[in-house]
Amino acid sequence: HHTVFIAVDTSRLMAGRVDGRSKLDFACDAALALAYGALVSGDRVGMAIFADEVRGMLSPRSHKRELGRCIDL
Repeated sequence: HHTVFIAVDTSRLMAGRVDGRSKLDFACDAALALAYGALVSGDRVGMAIFADEVRGMLSPRSHKRELGRCIDL
């Protein structure tokens, strides 16, 4: 039982394209996959999104339904 805190960069450089998708799309997919894996393993997951400053933050929680909070952030 660990605490996993995921930080996602949402700065303008993340708008760059790779294989037709933005870097931010790939980062969000990776963050949600990591969050899901941690939650089903019983870990607590928190998340922050940032650019030049923190734009949103979720405190760590440990239930699978918290994945929806990550998506909404």
